[in-house]
Amino acid sequence: MRTAEGISVCFYVLLMAAGVFAPLPGRRRLRVIVIGAAGISAGWALRFLDALPGGSLTRDLVPGLLLTIGYWQSGQFFTRANPCVQTWLRTIDERWFPWVLRMTVSLPERRMLSAYLEVAYLSFYPLIPLGIVILYLGGQSDGADQYWTAVLVPTYVCHASTVLFPSLPPRLVEADEGGRLRRSRLRAVSSWVLQHGGITVNTFPSGHVTSAFGAAFVLLTLTPVAGIVCLWIAGSIALATAVLRYHYFMDAVLGVALALLTYVCFAA
Repeated sequence: MRTAEGISVCFYVLLMAAGVFAPLPGRRRLRVIVIGAAGISAGWALRFLDALPGGSLTRDLVPGLLLTIGYWQSGQFFTRANPCVQTWLRTIDERWFPWVLRMTVSLPERRMLSAYLEVAYLSFYPLIPLGIVILYLGGQSDGADQYWTAVLVPTYVCHASTVLFPSLPPRLVEADEGGRLRRSRLRAVSSWVLQHGGITVNTFPSGHVTSAFGAAFVLLTLTPVAGIVCLWIAGSIALATAVLRYHYFMDAVLGVALALLTYVCFAA
């Protein structure tokens, strides 16, 4: 079992154990266990891919799916938001980052910026597996384990933290800013993805930001040119999550810090 697979399995087991003791409805507890068991089975079965043509690349791409399984598993713990956490995050935005809220309010009149931020936010989904493809194209396939360590470890920390500090994303609780954002085709796509693939919970810190910066830090080391581009995209994702009110800005700030700390400690 590769490092990325082992990290994922450990996370599934941890949440399965937490699900047994957490005060969850029976159906939610069952989902935590079933999703975790499915993830463990997938992680164990990946070893057989090496015997297939192209199996090594496929195996290096699959941790992205394992990450999503952990995300869904953590979402089963959400029963209600903690109003104290939401108020704290909102207060920080208002007191320390008021320019974020001003940008949000101005977006209906700044269509190019709005479109750019929506594209940046959506770019997260192809960005993470694309990082592995870049490593292979650059002859750095041996760095896949380093790459996934930098992505998975901090992102799983985000998911675990979300279980402990449940809150709703600001787009769902701020009718004054989020409700005035221009409805566009790009935002409709983002909303569709979140509705059908998300867990309707504010990950704290932001899993999007943490994963993107974790990937960027490794690419900067192994493929510097691609790493610089990825770092720009990651920064755009961080800004987009807050300005478009998919996250509070503190989620993004802590996401960057967590990704950097993990990279320095485990992947550098």
